[in-house]
Amino acid sequence: MSIDGRIFLHSDMAALSGRRLEDSLYRSIAQAVGLSRAGTIGNPEGGSLPGGGYAAGYRSAIDNSPLVLIVGLDIQETHLAQETVDPGSPTVRADQVVDRATLKAFVNEATEYLVNLYRTEGRSAFTKAKSVFRDPGGPWRHGPVYLFIIEPSGYTIFHGAFPDKFEFQVPTTTLRDVVTGELILPQIIRTAQAPGGGFVKYYFDNPDDATDRADVPKVTYARQHVFERTRPDGSPVAYPLIFGAGIYGDPDTESEESMASAQGWLARFGRAVAGDAVEMISGRMNSPAPAGAKMVLGGQAVKSEDDAVLSRGQDGFALTAGSPTGAHGMSLSDFLGRSSFQLSAAKGADDPHGRRWTAWGRGALTKFEGAAATEGDVTTGMLGVDYGKGGWLGGVALSHARGKGGFDNQGRSEMEATLTSVHPYVRFALNERISAWGILGMGRGEMTLDEQVIEKVVETDIDMRMGAVGFRGALLSASKTGGFDLALKSDLLMTQVDADAKDGLESITGETTRIRVMLEAVREIAMEGRGSVRPALEVGLRHDGGDVDEGMGVEVGGSVRFTAAGVTMQVSARTLLTHAEEDVKDWGVGGLIRFDPDQAGRGLAITVEPAMGSTAGGAARLWSLRDVSRLGDEGIDIEPRVRAEVGYGMDAMGGILTPYAGLSVSATGRETYRVGGRFNVGKGLSMSLEGDRREHARDAEASHGVALQGSLHW
Repeated sequence: MSIDGRIFLHSDMAALSGRRLEDSLYRSIAQAVGLSRAGTIGNPEGGSLPGGGYAAGYRSAIDNSPLVLIVGLDIQETHLAQETVDPGSPTVRADQVVDRATLKAFVNEATEYLVNLYRTEGRSAFTKAKSVFRDPGGPWRHGPVYLFIIEPSGYTIFHGAFPDKFEFQVPTTTLRDVVTGELILPQIIRTAQAPGGGFVKYYFDNPDDATDRADVPKVTYARQHVFERTRPDGSPVAYPLIFGAGIYGDPDTESEESMASAQGWLARFGRAVAGDAVEMISGRMNSPAPAGAKMVLGGQAVKSEDDAVLSRGQDGFALTAGSPTGAHGMSLSDFLGRSSFQLSAAKGADDPHGRRWTAWGRGALTKFEGAAATEGDVTTGMLGVDYGKGGWLGGVALSHARGKGGFDNQGRSEMEATLTSVHPYVRFALNERISAWGILGMGRGEMTLDEQVIEKVVETDIDMRMGAVGFRGALLSASKTGGFDLALKSDLLMTQVDADAKDGLESITGETTRIRVMLEAVREIAMEGRGSVRPALEVGLRHDGGDVDEGMGVEVGGSVRFTAAGVTMQVSARTLLTHAEEDVKDWGVGGLIRFDPDQAGRGLAITVEPAMGSTAGGAARLWSLRDVSRLGDEGIDIEPRVRAEVGYGMDAMGGILTPYAGLSVSATGRETYRVGGRFNVGKGLSMSLEGDRREHARDAEASHGVALQGSLHW
C-alpha cells in the first residue's frame, strides 16, 4: 500500500492495483505502522490488524517513498473505496482506435495524461493511473484495445488486459510471436526508443476474442518517455518508461487502394528497367563496333587527340584530359544515366569472317509518371560482352537498376527498388538492310514501401522476367539517296515483376507489354576537315498493355552524332509525346563518346566505373584473407558499387610513375578510400603501394590496410 491508501501491488489479483482502500481499513493499517500524511513511519515493525493480518512499514529503495507491506489479509473488492477519478478527455478514445493513425494518437494522449498527472501528484500518479487506464467504462480500455507500460528492461509496470499474467514481471525472453516464434518485447523496446517511437507487427492473443486466429496480426505503437525522479539522497535520476497499445489486423496496408498503387508503381519500374535494357542492348547490336574504344561520362563532350584520350593502365581504362570536363551540379544518378563505354577487339585485321569480341557498358536515366500522382526515376548501369561473326552477334549483359519515387493514397507513400539482372541477347543480319534481334532477362532485387501516413515500412524481395524481340528494315539507303537513310523499326517487350508477401503486404505481380512501330530517319552531313554530323529522328506508334497505362501513344526520339579527328560524340533523348492515359509520362536521355587510345598512362587520369564482383585494390583484397592460399578460392562479391579514381602519370626512372587517390561507394553504404602509387616499366614490370580506409554505415569503426604488390612478366 502507498501513502495515499492505494494498492501498489496485489499478489493474487493484480487488477486491484491502483485502487484505493476504504477509509476505515486504511486508518487501521496506518495506525499499525504509525504512518502519517506527512510520510513518516512511526512504527516500521508494524502490528496486527483488526480482523486478521499484519502490516509493516518500509521505504522504497528507488525514491524513499513510504510503503506498507500487508500479509494475512485477503483484500477483496469489498475493501475498496468507491471513487471517481478524472480520466481526462482524449480526442481519440480506445473505442475510436481503428487504424495506425488513431492508434498513435491514442498512445500519445495516454502518455501526456500520465505526464500531467505526475506533475501534480508525483510518484502516486503511477499507481493512480492504473485504475484509470484499466477502467472498462473509461476512455482508455475497450475490447482488444488496451494500454501497457514497461521499463526498457521489459519489466512490466502496467498491463491493461493481462495484469495477473504480466504485471511486475519481466517477460522479455518468454513472450513470443505465436506464428514466427520471434521475441516480441525486444522489438517493441527497440522501436519505442527510436525518435518518435514506431509500429511493430506480430501475432498475439486477442483478449476480447476466444476464437481469434493466429493469422490475424497485431500492430502495436510504442514510444518512450523519460520521467525525472529523486533518489533517497536527493539526487535526480532519469526514469524511462515505454507506453504502448495495439490493434488487431492492419487495415491500412491491406487496403485495396494501397495494394493497387504499389502494384502500379512496381509495374512501371519493371517496364522502365526492361525498356532501358532494350534501348541499351539494341543500340549496341544495331551500331557498328570498330576496333578501339569509346566512352561517355555524364553526357559531357570530351575533346580529342591532345586534349583527351583513353589510355589502358594496370586497372583498366582511364580518361586522360588536359582540361577536364565535368557535370557540375549533376547527381550521381544523372551522371551514370548519361555514361557508357565500349571496347572492341577484332580477331585480326584481315579476318575474312569479321569475327570480333566487344566489351561495352552504358547507363540510362528514365522517369515515369502515372495516375494517383505516381512518379519515379530509374537509373540503370549495364556491362556487356558479345561476339560477332558474319551476320550473327550474340552476348550477355549484366545490369543493376535503382528506382525511387512514390504515389498518393490518402497521403504520401514512398517506394524504392533495386534490381540486378542478366540479359542474354542475339542479333542476326540477313543483309545490310534487314536484321532481327531478341533479348531475355531475369533479375532479382529488393523493394521498400514506406507508407508515411501510417508510419509503416515494408521491405521485401522482388523478381523480374522480361523478353523482347525486334526487327529493323531499311526502306531507303544512304548509298542511293546521297546520305539519307530511312528505316522501319518494330519491337515487342513483355515484362513481369513479382514482390514477395511480407509484414502484412500481400504478394504483388505487375505485368506490362509494349509494342512499338517507328520510322527512323538519318542524315549524314559531311564537314570540312573529314568530320561529319549525323542527326537522326524517330517517330512512331506505341501501344502499352498489362496492369497499368493501357492504350495507344505517340513516341518521339532523336539524336545528334558528331565525328571528327577520330572522336565520335552523341547525345540522344526520347519522350512519350501523347498517350491515351492522360497522366502517363515517360522519357529518357543518354549520350556517348568514342575515340582511339594513343597514350600509355601519362598525364591526368580520371576513372569512374560501375562494378560488380571482386575488383578491390590490393590492400582491400589481401588484408581480408587469412592466408595466401585463399587468394584463388575467395567468394566473389556481387555487391553493386561505383569506383572513382584520379591520378597523374609521369615519366620517372625509365618508366611511368602514377600517384593516385580513389573512392569506392557501394549500394549498401560501404565506402573505401584509397591512396597510393603505381610504377610501370613497359609491359614487363609493375609495382604498387596502396593504403586504404574502409567504412560502412552499419559499423561503428573503420578498418585500415596497407599493401605492396609487384609483378614481373617475360
